[in-house]
Amino acid sequence: ESSSEAATHRVLDLERRVAERLVDQASLVDSVLRRLPEVWTCRGCQEHAGAQAYASEVEQMRLGACEARLMRLPDLEAKVDFVEAHMAKHAEEQANTARCVKEFAQRLPQIRADHCALEQQLTRQTEEQAQTSHSVKELTQRLPQLEKQLRRQLQQQLADLKAHCEDEAESLAAAVEDRLC
Repeated sequence: ESSSEAATHRVLDLERRVAERLVDQASLVDSVLRRLPEVWTCRGCQEHAGAQAYASEVEQMRLGACEARLMRLPDLEAKVDFVEAHMAKHAEEQANTARCVKEFAQRLPQIRADHCALEQQLTRQTEEQAQTSHSVKELTQRLPQLEKQLRRQLQQQLADLKAHCEDEAESLAAAVEDRLC
């Protein structure tokens, strides 16, 4: 009789702990999901949370079956041990999931800021590239005209230099002739 009461007490205590954890986990998941509805990766978290809730419901049904089979105390104790081990693993998985969601929620503003900065940088680079392309196009269009203009200037300078050299040559020739005479 006392072993039956102990098992009942143990099952009730386990049920109470599971219920408390479920309430805490549900409120944490609800809070996170309200804050991150626009993030598509949250869908995976929602699915994972739904799977965890389903797993928790399965555990609740297992606990109910344990209470119904109280007459078979040795079997019940073995099942309770199994459920406790599974719930500990489940709680650890939930804690890990909560940590992952919390880390993601903390990184989200930085990710958004990095995205905005990158978008602004790309916009500036695109504008600079468009300006450079426009300048290159203008220079390409003006290049034949500038080449003609430079050729004319060079030809004019060569003609002027030739005329100057001829004048110098004549004046040197006259000076040499004057000295010779």
